[in-house]
Amino acid sequence: MRRRIRPPVAAWSADQAFLPGRRQWIADYERKAQGRAACRFLRTFGDQESVTAKADAVRALYDRIAKAYEPLP
Repeated sequence: MRRRIRPPVAAWSADQAFLPGRRQWIADYERKAQGRAACRFLRTFGDQESVTAKADAVRALYDRIAKAYEPLP
């Protein structure tokens, strides 16, 4: 692709992102998310040798943030 696709409207403006109510919602969410995983790794499909280093770095970052390999609910 020669140019990036950008959505015409964000879910909230930059000003709204820092509203006290939104910041409180994020803090509550992060507190409740402690000790929980967003997903769990089950299996790998396909040819792993054809995965690029960049794609693998993105996968590794996601797995770490989502706690995919941790034994959490």
